[in-house]
Amino acid sequence: MSLPLLEALHRCCATVDMQFQFVPRLVETRPHQALVFYRNGRGRAIELNCQPAGGRLGLSRTNTAAFRTERQFYPVTHRYIGQGDFKTYEATFDLVKAWDPALEDTHYSTFSPSTNPQFNQVRDVFRKWCLNEAGDYSAAPYNQGEAFDFSTVFGGASHLTRRRRFWPALSTDKQGRSLGYVLEVSWDDGAHWWQYAHGFNSLLDECGIWLSSDQLDINTWIAAMKDGLRFRITASVLSDERLTRTLVDGPVGSTVPVVDHILMLPRQFRYRRVTRHSVLAQTAPEALGTPDEADDTDALGQFVRQRAEGSASVIETTDMQTPALILHLRPGDRVTSSPDSRDLLGTRRDNRSLVWIDRVQVNFREQRTHIKTQRRRA
Repeated sequence: MSLPLLEALHRCCATVDMQFQFVPRLVETRPHQALVFYRNGRGRAIELNCQPAGGRLGLSRTNTAAFRTERQFYPVTHRYIGQGDFKTYEATFDLVKAWDPALEDTHYSTFSPSTNPQFNQVRDVFRKWCLNEAGDYSAAPYNQGEAFDFSTVFGGASHLTRRRRFWPALSTDKQGRSLGYVLEVSWDDGAHWWQYAHGFNSLLDECGIWLSSDQLDINTWIAAMKDGLRFRITASVLSDERLTRTLVDGPVGSTVPVVDHILMLPRQFRYRRVTRHSVLAQTAPEALGTPDEADDTDALGQFVRQRAEGSASVIETTDMQTPALILHLRPGDRVTSSPDSRDLLGTRRDNRSLVWIDRVQVNFREQRTHIKTQRRRA
């Protein structure tokens, strides 16, 4: 699976518990920025000080003007919910007529835009075929039965009765390219199927197709007149279920409060499957390429576990503001304080913790630097 460079870097860094940042290079030769890798709390030691109360303010002794902290009180259960992309399934779907039968006629020229100036009034007749996944064609005048049930395609997962759309098939040719939308036609009421060789469009606002050729081919027209015309399409559909893995570090359903951490990762972790309901799944393997399937369930679980291990020990987050600009601070720097300073962050009294700078924002207009720090049990 190919990934953008930044996403690949994030995943590699998460594996080895590292971070990275872009740092300007103050040199005339290129490149103008450098990519710097670091570990939280393993960088330089930076003092953030606040002098004792009662004395005259001195910027040499105090570089903290505002201070707000949020502590994670125990006991508490952290629940990490990693969510990838929506699960995608390929199948073959039988389509139904999506036009008012009262508009049907036996005049061939009526249903061509080049021979009928009023074509828009009958543009869907014999041309629009849909899945009826939202039940739009269940009632009169269409009377096409109940809304399509995706439960068998989605492996028994529940789903909403709503409009969707078709996406290209996951099956590929020998060069590894998707077969796209494989539309088949039957001229004998489903007894035999042939690949449709004429133009059609896949609808964007519902699961369906529209035959786009100027005139319907003669075989299709004759089958329509005999009420033996049928269409089916092999394509992919997105389900309502995301690829999800959950990890908790304590009891759930007890008196202990539960804090949820949602990790949305749709571009990194996917689930794509060619189901047994696809006619392409029954094709000889040597006739097709390797299908574009994916199952990142285990990879997502490992990512959530690593994130939980790296975050569960964070017991305090602090937002600080300096009285003047400080330009040399960097994420990952370890925070300390002078023996003459008030121990606001507890860096001296708690020798089991590690405090580091997580984020730095320099505000030149206000001539202040905003700092976010985190404390973690070492």
